[in-house]
This record gives sequence, C-alpha cells and structure tokens, in this order.
Amino acid sequence: MKLSKVFAIISLLLFLATYFLGNTLTYLGNDEESNRTFQPFSFLIPEGIESVPTKGVVKEALGDKLYYYIPRGIKAYLIGFHTLPFWQFDLKMVQMPEGAKLYFCLTDLKGAVAEINVLNHYVGLAPLETIAPGIRKMIPFIFLFFTILLLIYIFRRGKYDWMIGLVPSLMIIYIPVIALLVGMQFSSTFSEHAVYKLDSFNPLIFGTVKLKNVELTGYPGIGFYLFLLQLILMGSSIFLRRQKR
Repeated sequence: MKLSKVFAIISLLLFLATYFLGNTLTYLGNDEESNRTFQPFSFLIPEGIESVPTKGVVKEALGDKLYYYIPRGIKAYLIGFHTLPFWQFDLKMVQMPEGAKLYFCLTDLKGAVAEINVLNHYVGLAPLETIAPGIRKMIPFIFLFFTILLLIYIFRRGKYDWMIGLVPSLMIIYIPVIALLVGMQFSSTFSEHAVYKLDSFNPLIFGTVKLKNVELTGYPGIGFYLFLLQLILMGSSIFLRRQKR
C-alpha cells in the first residue's frame, strides 16, 4: 500500500476519533442528567422526552423547548453525543477552591455547566445553552459529509483529489474562527437586569482572564490535537500523491 494512502487512512481514523471517542469524558461539576447543552434537531429526539418551556434569549436561540435528552447506545454515537472536547477551561473562584473544568465539545458543553450558568446570570450573560446551537446541531451531518469526502480521496484519484482531501481536514481552522465570532457576539450581549454590571468582557481563547473573583484559563483539548495531527497527515498524503504525478 502506498504511503500516501496509509497517511490518508490514519487521517480518516483520527478524524472519526474526534467524533466517537468522547464517551470516557465525565461531566465534572454537574450531573450528566442535568446537562441541557446537548440539543440536537428535534427529529432526532424521541417522543416523550422531558422538556421545559424556554423564554428570553434561550427561546430565541433554541425555540420553544429545552430538552433533557441524554441519548444511549449506538444512537448516542451516531448523533454526536460523544465528540471529544476541542477546547477546555479551568475555573477557579472563592466559592469553589477545588476548581472545576468546562469542556467545549463540538456538539455540546460538559463539566461545570451549571456553575458557569450561575455566574453568567449574575453578570448578565446568557446561559451556555445559547452558544451556537444551530452549528452544534449540524455537526453530525458535517462529519458525515466530510467522512464521505475523505473516503473518496482514499479510494479514487482525480484532478481535484487534493481539494477533496484538504477541505475536511481544515476543521482545526473552521472551529476557532467560528468560536471567535460566536464568542464575540455572546460576550457583548449583557442583560440590563444583571446583579453585577460589566461594561465588556473579552472572549477568552487562550490564556487566563479574570472576571470579578473568577479566574478562567483556556487551552486546547484533545480534539484540537487530533485535528492538528489529522491535518498534518492529510497534508503529507496530498504532498506525496502530487509528487508522484
């Protein structure tokens, strides 16, 4: 088997790993059953699942219902419940001297979701559930489409095969750009009824920021590094394939 194909296959496996291997990640900071940031398209949610009516910014972002949906079994993998964290945050504050972690996965958020939502409420920021719900709902379909492109790249050769292989491999660029744009919008919209008034809050991407008595430190998660390695391998595969021509 040609080395370029070997690199491409490993690249595909790493790509799929970011989608399927998050099942060992625990919900540090709040019970799994209380996490409501996983909100797929309603047609993927079985009938009879418990929900609560929404209001305000949550209703604007998610519609009329907020579901308490924790998928199980093979369906949980297929609809994106087990995506690995792309970015994560360490949270330190007087009220939680032991600290807590918040994980930003591609389809939801895990960890100290409840604690962050309490802080957001006091400073006038929206709940975490409202962060890019439409994009998070689309992730399973984006991964399916990109997986098909990678398979096409592996098993056929054509004039534009480098593009077919490269486009799905740029997730490490797509996600930070989208996150930055979403973060800027999210952190610039404050409720006028907040207990603590903030003039502004710069969205954190990397490093440490202090907000009142809270310290947040952001850094890449395992999903980021897998996407980076996947891009390197795919880039190497494309380079080797084009050198043979």
